[in-house]
Amino acid sequence: MPYDPTKPVEGTLCDAVEMRAQLSGLHELIPAGAQVDTTNTGSPGTAAAASVFLSGGTLHFSFDVPQGLTGEVSQSQLSNDLVNCQNAAVNTAMGLSSANSNGVQTLDSPMADPEAEALRQKFNELVNALRR
Repeated sequence: MPYDPTKPVEGTLCDAVEMRAQLSGLHELIPAGAQVDTTNTGSPGTAAAASVFLSGGTLHFSFDVPQGLTGEVSQSQLSNDLVNCQNAAVNTAMGLSSANSNGVQTLDSPMADPEAEALRQKFNELVNALRR
């Protein structure tokens, strides 16, 4: 079931089936896979670097590692770094999704007709919600 941002409805009791469906829907939005595209060996003394981007639901990683580094990386360190990169990519992608609404202006002048005023307020509420 897809994620529905209108649920749960304000003031209603929590329903386990609805909440489970919402969490499953959110889980589907998180990238399902990750792959390492490149690993480059740099000159000794250059800085190590890593980058990640999201494409088609897959996280793509690239690494630059200077020659001459010694030591081991534990599985825990690798897992933590992978999770941090995934979170950064997801947060970046989600942060950009509401930028599409930035070009839509709110209606700032109150209207005399009560129905038109209520519609104006709801329009502004929608535009401001899209920007969060």
